[in-house]
Amino acid sequence: MMRRETCFALGKIIRKHSFKGEVVAKFDTDHPASYEKLESIFLDIRGELVPFFIESFTLLPKGVRLKFEDINDETAAQNIVGCTLYLHESMLPKAAEGEVFIHEIIGYSVNDKTLGHIGTLDSVVEGKQDLLLVKNPTEVIIYIPWVKGDIVTDIDKATRTIHVNAPDGLVDLYLDS
Repeated sequence: MMRRETCFALGKIIRKHSFKGEVVAKFDTDHPASYEKLESIFLDIRGELVPFFIESFTLLPKGVRLKFEDINDETAAQNIVGCTLYLHESMLPKAAEGEVFIHEIIGYSVNDKTLGHIGTLDSVVEGKQDLLLVKNPTEVIIYIPWVKGDIVTDIDKATRTIHVNAPDGLVDLYLDS
């Protein structure tokens, strides 16, 4: 059985596509074409990572159409809608120079230019404005906008540290409540 600790979440199955068992997945990446040659993937089914073999992979404007072996009708496809897709970390393509993958930096120390250590990166909320969710030592969650250069000034893989320059008063807003 595959251990979740050695995997990363690639995305989620968002809907069924056809009566032949195809589904559409949303990948959490800017480059879904990097995964075109996948032969298999793991689906989180009731907390267990179950391997599925990929018969076809088609890029769509807003997602990826997948056809899995043994998923041959609408009912079977509907049963996997909502499942998170996982890959073993060894399947991750190499990051470009200066880029990082989110799963790599979870657990990094977060140091503010003025305040010093403010906590540990717990997760990242992706959206129109990505947010770092930093858990401070008293378990308070601090939301820091991920603005490269202005707020997130450096990610140091060697020291496992994210350097930020949080706007004045932002961190205090969370700590004083």
